[in-house]
Amino acid sequence: MKMGAKTKIHIIATTCLLLIIAVTYAQTSKNNNYISLSAGKYHSVVLKSDGSLSAWGLNYSEQAAVPAGNDFIAISAGDYHTLALKTDGSIVAWGLNFSGQCDVPPANDFIAIAAGGYHSLALRADGCVVAWGLNYSGQCDVPKGNDFVTIAAPSSITKMVLIALIIRPSLI
Repeated sequence: MKMGAKTKIHIIATTCLLLIIAVTYAQTSKNNNYISLSAGKYHSVVLKSDGSLSAWGLNYSEQAAVPAGNDFIAISAGDYHTLALKTDGSIVAWGLNFSGQCDVPPANDFIAIAAGGYHSLALRADGCVVAWGLNYSGQCDVPKGNDFVTIAAPSSITKMVLIALIIRPSLI
């Protein structure tokens, strides 16, 4: 990582865990029109007001190589993969597909998406949740029902920060 004048290092230390977070403050134009953003393990993706996408960061598995188009309405970045929800209710996935996290179910009734470390989730219009990808810890074993209203799938970075906050709540 390049450390420039616009980079600040934040160190969160506990007796059990040392977490170093480097935050780089980028120069951005007011004309970017970003309306949503998501951070993966080593990449970031933004949704622009015109429905197009932009991404930056590590592109080891093409997770920062966004598809063309301006019909996107939501984004979610996993560790090494990214999901985008389109206006027609379909999902596009790209990046590392080691565990099938980019093998999107064929449908166009999705209303929300969430990319986990190596798994993905989608909420259908009828309230059902669909999950695919790595299921080593049961993260794709969705409870039965169709009364879900939102979804979330934390990545490994999110988990590390949550663990730090659980171990040392005074960090909040």
